[in-house]
Amino acid sequence: MSQTLRRRASKFLLLVALGVMLFTTNRWITFFDDEVTIITAAASPIHRTLLLFQAGEGLHEHPPLYDLLFHFWLQLTDARFGALRLPGIFSYLLGLWLLSRAAHELGGSSSSWAVLWMGALWPYAYHYGRVAAWYPFCFLIVAGLTLTYLRLAAQPSVGRWGVVLVLAAALVYTNYFGWAMLGCLAFDFALRRHASRRPVWRPLLLSAGVLVLAYLLLWLSFFNEIRTGTGFRLSLISTILWGGFQFYNIFISESVAPWFLVLGIPACVCIGVCVLLTLKCAPPPARRFFIYGMLLMVAMTAVGIINARRLLPIGAWLLLPIGVILGSLPSSRSRALLSAALCGILMIGWYGIISRQHYSAPRFIEPWQQVADEAADRARAGAMIIGNHPSFFFYLKYALHNPGDPERWQMLQSSGFSYPVFDAGEWMTVHHPVVSEMFYVRGAPGPLQEGEAWEVEQWLDDHCRLIAARQILPAPSSPIIARFIPEVDELPWRIRVRQYSCSIPSSYR
Repeated sequence: MSQTLRRRASKFLLLVALGVMLFTTNRWITFFDDEVTIITAAASPIHRTLLLFQAGEGLHEHPPLYDLLFHFWLQLTDARFGALRLPGIFSYLLGLWLLSRAAHELGGSSSSWAVLWMGALWPYAYHYGRVAAWYPFCFLIVAGLTLTYLRLAAQPSVGRWGVVLVLAAALVYTNYFGWAMLGCLAFDFALRRHASRRPVWRPLLLSAGVLVLAYLLLWLSFFNEIRTGTGFRLSLISTILWGGFQFYNIFISESVAPWFLVLGIPACVCIGVCVLLTLKCAPPPARRFFIYGMLLMVAMTAVGIINARRLLPIGAWLLLPIGVILGSLPSSRSRALLSAALCGILMIGWYGIISRQHYSAPRFIEPWQQVADEAADRARAGAMIIGNHPSFFFYLKYALHNPGDPERWQMLQSSGFSYPVFDAGEWMTVHHPVVSEMFYVRGAPGPLQEGEAWEVEQWLDDHCRLIAARQILPAPSSPIIARFIPEVDELPWRIRVRQYSCSIPSSYR
């Protein structure tokens, strides 16, 4: 076997091993609220989804390409629980391979290997590289677009222009913020063409015209999202702290919060070393991608849309230059320092994943499966179930699903249950019916004493007898966020379960 074939086989085996690891650990990573909302939206009939975008309303703050593709996946697999995250895993694996090919274009074989290993061990991707949402799919598109763009810049051709335009259209049909990423590529292209004294504006204007026309169906939704989905929600200081916190998360992940100082301070030092060495030592083409990634995060912070969930596509442009310099640094001292910083980042992130004690946002370890299974048992015994969290209802649907019921993917379309199960707001709207046993489940976020969930709890406390109560999974970030970002009102726990005995005559039918 030739050396080239051995390298390709080794990379393939590494990606297969990563895929197996992500799939087998799915049971330890909870389906969180945004992920569940996206899955449920994708289960809706296609014509309903398209009508929402035609009317300019949009759906769940992102364009519809991923939802349409995932809809067919749900039909194909009958929404089997174990298959829900397979498209996300496959997208991340393929995207990581394409990103390694881009690193090869910039730094050679060693850089390609560095990107593969970093992407395989990346704590952030352990969480978000698997989810049944648009983030891994968008990561795949960004990786493919980056590779094709680099090859186009090195040797322009009509075919490569066509592929770039198709991937660019796919990007903005998956992520509204993709337009900002395309702006970075257009600027980079202008820099390259200006340096080589070749025409700049004609190819850019032609490409922009094609994309503007291709986006005609979504412009109303795009501008509506700008109007309703952006804006300052925090004070200036809180905005800066929040943006810095998300930059920390994209390296370490949410498995270790920075306020656990014994781990947080070394993590911040390692991140700082990694950033400085990348800015100092990366070759100009790779360094520009790193700068673009950081500027995009600043822009997301400024318009109020930054959060850890949306950063995976931008993470491709941070991972790429770090891998390039790790594989191509001529200085042994700088390479050793960068390797040590990266090892520190990986060790801290993975320590948090394994210990499960230092999460800043423990959405990935919330035990909704166990709570839903308990609620399903109570529902079968005659209790009425009330909840307020999308993940709870998602797991409860699977827990209560019977083989004789309609297909699972159609089950996801319906908001109803064959048992007395209510959303908190719905229960208040229908004048709070009760049965002899009430099982109430409340999930984060807060605030504690506001909203429909609090009203339900107060009504049950006033009219029924509390027989059991427990709070599950403390939120260690609550006092820290209350101190430094008071606008984000966190609950001191993630799940609250309360059981009541009611003697009031039932109005439930």
